[in-house]
Amino acid sequence: MTRVPTFLFFLFLFLLPPAAAETGLERRIAVAVRRGNEAEVCSLLEELTPTPGVRMVRFLFRLAVVTPSERVYGCTRKALARLTGRKEIDAVASFLARKKSFDERALAVMVLGDLRDPSALERLVPLLKDRDPRIRVRAAEALGGKRKKESVDALVAVLAEADKVPGEFSAAIRRSLFRLTGMNLRTARDWAKWWRTFRKTWRADSPAAGSGRTAVEVKPPGKFPRFFGVEIYSLRVVFVIDVSGSMDELVKNGNVSKIDLVKEELIRLVREMRPETRFCIIAFSDKIVPHARRLVPATPANKTKAIRFIRNLKAGGFTWTREALEKAFSYREANTIVLLSDGTPCKKGNPRIPTKPILEWVAKVNRFRKVTIHSIGFPGAFVPFLRALAVKNGGTYRNVGRGGRR
Repeated sequence: MTRVPTFLFFLFLFLLPPAAAETGLERRIAVAVRRGNEAEVCSLLEELTPTPGVRMVRFLFRLAVVTPSERVYGCTRKALARLTGRKEIDAVASFLARKKSFDERALAVMVLGDLRDPSALERLVPLLKDRDPRIRVRAAEALGGKRKKESVDALVAVLAEADKVPGEFSAAIRRSLFRLTGMNLRTARDWAKWWRTFRKTWRADSPAAGSGRTAVEVKPPGKFPRFFGVEIYSLRVVFVIDVSGSMDELVKNGNVSKIDLVKEELIRLVREMRPETRFCIIAFSDKIVPHARRLVPATPANKTKAIRFIRNLKAGGFTWTREALEKAFSYREANTIVLLSDGTPCKKGNPRIPTKPILEWVAKVNRFRKVTIHSIGFPGAFVPFLRALAVKNGGTYRNVGRGGRR
């Protein structure tokens, strides 16, 4: 059982709609939150009817946004997914107003993706052209779960525009189209032609639909740079590079150090970056050193500065992984983090920091942002942690062998 910090409980109460905590079920849920009783909170949420009222919907949104507990968050999402009343669904949609916080807007998109009501699909389609690129991605992902012709219509209609600057939005559309149809076509023109041909006969329950299958190469068109075998589709990426003392150890048959091998690979990747990419490199040991204060465009001048930063990296110190990830998440534009490490999170006097709290922190901060995290492990890395970090956050784990092979 996870005890919720008292200050979060009072913050939760403060964020509730007026008088929300004064009614029976809301008060019981709030008390269970204060006690840190996750099982009781989830049990109370199961009591909700599909038409609990607008105030309860707003209550649930605040709870989902504030709670640090993934279990309580999951139970809240299930409660919201059961909504059927028109007023309640309108209340969910009200959180899409641009004046709302990103977390509230993202949650609204995800809930609309969960709902079975036909109007949910209608509300998702316009979000494919939202001003916030993160909301566009969430909407494309949500439509992948709506097994209707209208979902395919909407996704195919925006694919050509998304492919003009291929990246995360284009990738999200293609993954959803694969989920819906089982097809993995190369260009937007190919998709439009195929859909014109098969739309009339396509059925959502057809065995050809992609549900439950795995796409080997569902990605945007074009060539993207690779980092130790991980292809980087993102145009807003942070590279988090371990430069602790152990990175001085030799690999590749004893001919080169780990840090020199990383420098070589990172310099090559920077040179291959697409000009529309925005990026930052963070070197970490017991110091957190970013190469820039914000994500910078991959212009020739910025690439030169980044390469100079990489060449000056030196190994030394401990492995402050949590602090490095906190810095990476502080770049609000970023939608992909690539973490490379050869050890276990540690500090002076604490040779092995538990990794479960780090994973829990990432789960909370990444609940709505959905930043993809790829992880790369050199010899000596704590593989279970790095693999869990990638798997839980939509990324890929890669192991770099002692010979430096990818």
